[in-house]
This record gives sequence, C-alpha cells and structure tokens, in this order.
Amino acid sequence: MNLTYPQHAIETLKKNGFRITPTREKVIQTLDQSKVPLSPYDIVDHIAKGAGKIDTVTVYRVFDCLEKNGLIHRILNSGKFIKCSITHDADHSESDCCHHLAICDICGATREIHCHVPLEVEDLPDMTIIGHRLEFIGRCQACLKTNFLN
Repeated sequence: MNLTYPQHAIETLKKNGFRITPTREKVIQTLDQSKVPLSPYDIVDHIAKGAGKIDTVTVYRVFDCLEKNGLIHRILNSGKFIKCSITHDADHSESDCCHHLAICDICGATREIHCHVPLEVEDLPDMTIIGHRLEFIGRCQACLKTNFLN
C-alpha cells in the first residue's frame, strides 16, 4: 500500500510515540506541497499566507522531530529542509538504505537519490558509524538548457 507523504509521516510519528498536533500537521502539509527545500522562515511565511500563525522556534522544533524520525533531510549548504521522498518496501528498510541529495547550484532544485550499499569505513576502527550525509552539487537539465554555465 502506497501512502502519501503526510500519511507516512503521521503514521511514523504515531508509531514512534509522538503526538500528532495541528502544528506538526501544518508543517508536514507545507513540506509535502513544496517542490523546493524550505527554511523555517519559509514555513512561517507559507502558513501566514493561509491565515495561520506559527513561530519560527516551533518550526525548528518540528523540523528536529521530523529529522530524527527520518522524515526530512537537512540541506547542508543552505540549511533548508526537504521531505524524504523515499518509501521503504518489504525488501528494503530505512536502515538498509542511504539517502543522498543531488542539488542544482543555480536554481536549488533538489533530488533525493539512494543506494542499498552497506557502509563500510575501514579507516575508523575506533568508531561506530551511525550515519552519514552526502550531497552532489551540479546543474539540472533546465539550467543547462538556459545556458547558465559559467
């Protein structure tokens, strides 16, 4: 059964013992509707346009919760966030999969990619790796076509 992002996010939060508050739902819906990464300030502005109200600190708290539950990704070079678009099926669990991002340095278009290759770091025998982040920076096809190459 394929769940929408909001359904998956709410199900995941409930499963992990988190309350589903109207604020969390608004942030999840806003992330779902966006095609580009968003900052907490972007979320506040978007919700305000719909006659809602939310403060930036609350958005940071919601982002922290969503990130810890594997539902969003922080873009390292901009500090913005994007929903996790990868769904996990019976053959691949969350822990089997690495989430990476490909980001256009012109327009900011972001695409999530993944691989099912186990992470092995031989040069760190005294450390247990619990995660990693990898971003590929490049140019999307739309920007290449509009001759933005420098």
